Order: sequence, then C-alpha cells, then structure tokens
Amino acid sequence: MSRRTVKSKPVKPATPAKPEASAAKTNPWHAAALCAALFLAALAPYIQTAGFDFVNFDDPAYVYQNPRVVSGLTLESIRWAFTTDAVCNWHPLTWISLQLDVSLFGVNPGAHHLVNAFLHALNTILLFLLLRAMTGEKAASAWVAALFALHPLHVESVAWISERKDVLSGLFWILTTAAYIRYVRRPGIGPMALVSALFALGLMAKPMLVTLPATLILLDYWPLKRFGIQGAEGGIPGRSNGSPRLLLEKTPLFAIAIVSSLITFIVQRSGGGVVTVDAIPVWARLANAPVAYVRYLIMTLWPGSLGIYYPHLRAAIPLWQPLIASVVLIAITAAAVAYGRRHPWGLVGWLWYLGTLIPVIGIVQVGDQALADRYTYIPHIGLFFAAAWLLLPIARKHARTAVGVACAILVALGLRTYAQTATWRNTIALFEHSLRIAPDNYRAHKGLGVAYADEYRQFDKAAEHCRRAIMLDPGDASLHYNLGNALMGLNQLDEAIESYRKALEMDPNQPNARYNLGIAFAKRQRYPEAIEAFRETLRLDPGNANALNNLGSALAMAGQFDAALPHYRRSLELQPDDTETWCNIGYVYTQLGRTAEARDAYKQALRRNPENSRAGDALKSLPSE
Repeated sequence: MSRRTVKSKPVKPATPAKPEASAAKTNPWHAAALCAALFLAALAPYIQTAGFDFVNFDDPAYVYQNPRVVSGLTLESIRWAFTTDAVCNWHPLTWISLQLDVSLFGVNPGAHHLVNAFLHALNTILLFLLLRAMTGEKAASAWVAALFALHPLHVESVAWISERKDVLSGLFWILTTAAYIRYVRRPGIGPMALVSALFALGLMAKPMLVTLPATLILLDYWPLKRFGIQGAEGGIPGRSNGSPRLLLEKTPLFAIAIVSSLITFIVQRSGGGVVTVDAIPVWARLANAPVAYVRYLIMTLWPGSLGIYYPHLRAAIPLWQPLIASVVLIAITAAAVAYGRRHPWGLVGWLWYLGTLIPVIGIVQVGDQALADRYTYIPHIGLFFAAAWLLLPIARKHARTAVGVACAILVALGLRTYAQTATWRNTIALFEHSLRIAPDNYRAHKGLGVAYADEYRQFDKAAEHCRRAIMLDPGDASLHYNLGNALMGLNQLDEAIESYRKALEMDPNQPNARYNLGIAFAKRQRYPEAIEAFRETLRLDPGNANALNNLGSALAMAGQFDAALPHYRRSLELQPDDTETWCNIGYVYTQLGRTAEARDAYKQALRRNPENSRAGDALKSLPSE
C-alpha cells in the first residue's frame, strides 16, 4: 500500500483579534473626542494639585533636599542618576524626569504635581487605545480606561510627587505592550528590540515592571489568541501548541527582568530597605500576602478609608484572616480557570492582578507596610478589563441603563478621588488624615513630628507627636532622633542629649544624630564632648562642611585656637562663600593676635555679604592698619 505524504501547511504569524465591524468603522473623530474626554476626566481631580506643597515624606530625598535633583538636568546629574542607590532604589529614569522638571519649572511643587497628573492622563488615553487595538471593543476599552483614570486607589500614585516612578513606569508599561502588539503583527528582530528597549526604560523608572513579560503571555492567551486552536466565544485554544515558541521569543525580556531584579535586590538590601526575617518572620509575610490580596479587592470595590500607611500586623495577624482570604482567592482562581475557555478575559484579568502584585505582596518585604494604595496602579488594569468584559453582554442588552449606571459610578469615583487628592495638599493634612484612618499609626505621628518641627517650628506639637510615635514603636532610632530635634527647639538641651544618645545606642552610624548631639553639647558649653561628637560625625561623613565648622568652633571655645584653623579651612574648601566660617576664622586670628589675617578674613565675609553685621562690627573693633 502506498503511503501518502501529508505536507503540513506553514503556520502564519498570529495576529490580534480583528475588531468587530462596528468598531472597525468607527469615525476617527469619535475616537478623538473620546480620548479627549478620558484625558480631561483623568486630569480633573488632580488640577487642584497645582496649588499643593511638597510633603515631608520621601519628597525631601526625591526633590527639594536632594542637591543632585535641585541642580537640574546636567551631564553630572545624569551620571549620578545612573550610579546612585539613593532611597534604596535604582531608577535612573525617575531621577532624570525629576531633574528635568527642575530645569523647566524650578523647585516648584505645583509643577511637579501637574507633570504627574499629565502622565496619568496620558496613560489613560494610551490604555484605551491599546485595549481597543487588541480587542476591537470601544465601549469596554473606554470603561476600563475611565476606571483607571478615576479610581481613588490611584491618588497616591498621582498626587505624591515621589511616586513619579508609578506614572512614568506605567507609561512605559503601556508603550512596551503597544510595541509588542506591533511585533505580533510583524515579527522580527527590530520590533522585538523596540519592545526590549521600552521594557528596559520602564524598569529604569520602577523595577515593579519585572512581571510585564508574564502579562504578555497572558495577552497571547487572550485577546491576541496566539496559543493555537481557539475555543468558544473566540476564546482560548484547546492545546497550547505554540507555547514553547511564545516563551522563547520573550527570552530577551525575561533576561532583562532577571538583571533588574538582581540590581533591585542588591540596592535595597545594601540600603537597608529589605526588612529582615527577624523583624517580620517568613510566616507573618506568608500570612499577610493573601490578606493583602483580598484587602485590595475590598478597597477596589469600596475605596472608603484610604491612607498613606497601613501597618503590618506581624505576629498579631489573626489566624482567621489568612485562612478566609486564602479560601476566597482559591475560589476565585478556580472559577476563573473553570470558565476560562468560555470567558478568557476573566482568567487573564485575574491572573494579571495576582501576578503583577507579586513583587510587592511582601514575600520579599521592603518597608514595614502591610499594603499600599500605589501598588494597585498596574494590577488594577487586569481587574478592570475582566469586569468590563464580564459585564459586556449585559451592557449590550441594556445599553441605556448600562450608560446611566456607568456614569453614576464614574461620578462617584471622581468625587471620591477629588476628596482623597485634597488630603495631599501638605504634610500636616496628609498625616492628620492618616491618623483619622488609623489612630495608632506611628508613621503618621512621625511625619507630623517632623513637619511641625521643620516646617512650622511648633516644637511643642512636634515633641508630642514624637513621643506618641515612640510609644507605638520604641525600637525606631529615627523617632528618638526626631524627638531630640523637637526638644532642641524647645531649648530642653539635657532631654535632647538623652534622646540623641538613645538614637545612637540603637543605630551608632547616624551622622545627623552625632552632629546634633555635638550642637547640644556646645550649647551646654560641654566642649570636650562636643568636640568628640563632631569628630565622630566627620568619621561617618567626612565631607560635612557644617561639622567641620562647628568642630573648629568647639575647639576655639575650648581655647584650642591653632587646632581650630585647619577645620575652618577645610570647611571653606567645601563652602567657600560661607560668611560665618570666614567670621569664625577672623575671630580665631584675633585671639591669636594675628590682626592683619583677622582683618582679611572679615573683609572676605563682607565681600560675600555686605550686610553681615558680625563681620562689620568685628572689623571696626580691630586696630587701624
């Protein structure tokens, strides 16, 4: 019997699902109008931030107290952005964007806020265009984008200047996915190189994007339908015939993600950002993870009491919470899998939500929070499109009712988002709101203590909040340091010295605590102890010009005039225009009887500040030349 040879047909590159006829014939002006409406809706709750201030919670380190940022965008600042591990993160693109803001607008908090709002609005319309391009569904895509634009859980990502990394990385997430759609339509090295480049840029804005390659596999499943045989309702295949190839093509992306993960872990661990298992045990992390997943779901459905910080309960997590949360998650996952063939969007959206939260769910704990609003910025996309496509058949049958309900929901979300945004107007408003949400919130008390001391000079209120924070977390060295600062402002020097010493017992490597301890000793005229404190400060921070100046002054007040001069000179090398240091040098030269050199030092001070009364009076008191 002759054997017939059956030649297999060449497999054509899979393409995204074709839009439905109605969507394909959409008037481009209608789409443009819809994009404009989404952009304005996303912007509306955040316009108020133009009048907002910085908040004393990461913003000092990210912007207004960071000399590498306030200097603007320069070659040197760009080099720093790529080499620094400041704030326990490696995100050079975020640094560069903040530097660019300063170059364009100065150190203007309102401008920084509006850039965040603009990026969020841009992400909204790009998300709409991306979903419509993949699915051909205009209405459902617009609904997802509108939810993304107006959900109150996203306020933290938009209204907090330090979270520039969220909205910026979100932009690159969407752009990377759009480039991937282009690659799917026309596979090749060039299109994949573009995908990889955009992905790398996104990781340089925020490393949470490491899960993006996995979401592309989910999109291959639906709506791109690249897994082979298609199931019911244009769904998923019966067999994953193409899955090895789909994984192989993403090798560059997984490689980039692995490198980024290693860099992030090293930087965060070396900077002290990674919490040890002694502080939060593994079992407590595993218990908190399912609870956090479910709490995010509840907060998505009912975004009522939202705050800047949700304390990790650690050993105090009730056993019933992780048990019930695990049952809920397993039940939803089982339902998504069971109906995944008929409703692939449900499975894809749910797995998107679960997967994109993995880097911040707390298994590797960075910070001591149980969860954070900002972590939902990208995971929400999966939940929103799962819900939108699940309700799409009902919406088609009852179009008018669906439009009315959708508008009511969006108005309610918009009003809630507007109100939540208002809590970010300044540091006091932010943390007082947080205390209303969680009265035993040590971080809110800490923030209020610092704000009342540094910004408002209300040291009595600052000391009160610092003490309450210490009661809630007595092992935090920074709280004792903050209390010392408040007590210094109240001129309670002995109590301040005691607080600084407690802070240094807990963490000896605090140059600021050493420095302020030296200031307190100097004010109490305990000069030998002040000298020791300033020397220790310089051991930890050799380039501290203020410590050099004050060390010189402490030595001078102790009568060691010759020993003081080298420290003053070194301080001037770092701050050549500091008039107080020039005056201090003039004083020392006067005490040493070197009148000509004293006169020259005072003249140097007056040259830099003609209104300096100390230099002027001292110069008049010197013998005439």
